Amino acid sequence: MIAGFCRKPLTIYLIAGCYIAIQAAALLLRTREADFQLDIASLMSSSVFWQELFCSVTAAIAIVIVSRYSLIYLIGLSIYFIGFKIYQFYGRGWDPSIDLAVVGFWFIAPLVFLTTKLRVPYTHPETRWWKRHPRFPHISRGTLYFHGIRFPILMMNLSADGGFVKLDERLFAAKRDMDNEERREHYSSAHPFMTPDEMLIARRSVDRFPSYDGDIIRIVVKTLPSLDNPYPNQLFEAGAKVCWVTQETDPVHYGLGLKFIEQSFWDKIRLRKYLHLFQEEKTEESVPS
Repeated sequence: MIAGFCRKPLTIYLIAGCYIAIQAAALLLRTREADFQLDIASLMSSSVFWQELFCSVTAAIAIVIVSRYSLIYLIGLSIYFIGFKIYQFYGRGWDPSIDLAVVGFWFIAPLVFLTTKLRVPYTHPETRWWKRHPRFPHISRGTLYFHGIRFPILMMNLSADGGFVKLDERLFAAKRDMDNEERREHYSSAHPFMTPDEMLIARRSVDRFPSYDGDIIRIVVKTLPSLDNPYPNQLFEAGAKVCWVTQETDPVHYGLGLKFIEQSFWDKIRLRKYLHLFQEEKTEESVPS
């Protein structure tokens, strides 16, 4: 099972925690003199304290949520908070040891999200690996439909929301040392829903194989035989959007990362039921005999 990382970056939790910690530290520093209990009671009864606490807590929550909207909220809240502290400065002055540190943190923290790679999961949902569904190895043959051309493909892995396929490079068999018997066997059994003429058209049109993010394709893939297979004809069919393409220097040539689209409710249920077979198999393998 290819599950990738299962947690958000630790930095996200650390920065979110700092928003709470700096508010707590400011509270303790402001009550360092005179009667501690009286000072903390008067401070916590002020509207300024509760306003700062609300800003700190919601900023921490926005960071942990990790979405485009939570990042926008954090930036807007930071602008408001810094403006509010500046207004306080002209109204009653600042405590340099506290307010300067608080404002400095509220200014620097959003810059970290805007100027480093930490902003990527906020602005690009597809990079949030902790939200990805587990991917299961699924080596099987299939057909890809794109602009009226059928291409033979191999499904390499499969998940509830997408998969990875690559062009079956035996399409280029004529360029290799493959005898006639092996070539005939490939044409007749490797892709039973493609005729030799269609294979020839695909080979001549390989430059039209999907190669750009956003290309919309359709695939038909042979599922693995099982008594509990929810696909009566053992064929998985789905529309998909190309999310990424392997580079020319990658070992896997003509590879496509796909996200399934236009799936009905029952299509999703059937796919999850099929993938559940892999989870059961993985569980059985992990149990010691």
